[in-house]
Amino acid sequence: MRVAFVSEYPRSADDVVGGVQAVVRSLATAMASRQDLEVHALSFHGELATAREEIVGGVCVHRFPATRRFGNLTLGWAERCTTASALRAIDPDIAHAHVLGPAALGTAQSGVPWTATAHGMQEAEGRTLRGLRNRVRAHTYRRMERMSLRRLDHLIVISPYVLEYFGAELEGIRTHSIENPVEPRFFDVHATPDPHTILFSGRLIPRKNVECLIRAAARLQRAGVEFELRLAGGTDDDEYERSLRNLANGGPAASRIRFLGPIGSDRVAEELGRAGIFVLPSRQETASVAIMEAMAAGRAVVATDVGGTKHLVSDGSSGRVVPPDDDVALADALSGYLDDAALAAEHGRAARRVAEERFRLERVVDRTLSVYQQVREGNGPH
Repeated sequence: MRVAFVSEYPRSADDVVGGVQAVVRSLATAMASRQDLEVHALSFHGELATAREEIVGGVCVHRFPATRRFGNLTLGWAERCTTASALRAIDPDIAHAHVLGPAALGTAQSGVPWTATAHGMQEAEGRTLRGLRNRVRAHTYRRMERMSLRRLDHLIVISPYVLEYFGAELEGIRTHSIENPVEPRFFDVHATPDPHTILFSGRLIPRKNVECLIRAAARLQRAGVEFELRLAGGTDDDEYERSLRNLANGGPAASRIRFLGPIGSDRVAEELGRAGIFVLPSRQETASVAIMEAMAAGRAVVATDVGGTKHLVSDGSSGRVVPPDDDVALADALSGYLDDAALAAEHGRAARRVAEERFRLERVVDRTLSVYQQVREGNGPH
């Protein structure tokens, strides 16, 4: 079977940006390792001047220049047409679009059998963006989400939150509940952690609300709690990162906060090995891959009650779920684990058990292939 993924695709294993790229790369490379599957991926990049093809981890990646101007005004028309044309040339048995936007609309336009996964809820994420341009872009993508759903027969649902978010818009669409996978390397983390080390892993963008975490760290410092906060991740908002560094350096916890910058998956796994606690203080998440990786590594998670987080972390069992943008509650939850390493370890073990049951890559691949077969056989909406 020939499979084509339509999504952002990382340039290398060490250059994965965001959860969608991590998920698509994991699925594509795992499928490509199976003898009966030929896997392609279509990806758009702003820095490219011309299209090119390359083999990455057994996957044939077709890279195209991204539209530089008027993409929002035209609802991604150029990208949609390029996607449709490329898919017709590849002639896959099944195409799988990730993110309901130009990728999904171009896939629908191609005429090949297809399914889609909704990763980010654009309207909800748009409310966390700074600047009119970004908010307009989010509104445009929300419009394209609706257009995609009207053309869709099969939707892979990565969290119950997706069903809650779209509600009646999914009427007539056959939904398949398959959570995102976690790479095996995170299940292989068995290092003894430092119970006083806190790890954040994710992009340094306003949606992740890292400033709330830095304020919580200041509270921990003033309370005399021993800790080190390590912030792993790059940014596409240099002004925001500078504001975070200024906030950290100007506060009482400056000596306890380290900015690690962008790091690859291997290094993230190493950082999880040394950390006793994982924290994600986001304003919005659908199904955070970073949380899932921490759970697979057996780490207690402190996260905010936004989007689909409550469907990943069980408060008081595998971690703590606190209100968003509340540095007092965040500091209290972190302090509870910093003061009780045995409790953090207990909740970490519970998190790993959940991950073993739900996030193993091969299990997710098998279930995804089952959906592909239903699409190919023409089993449409219920």
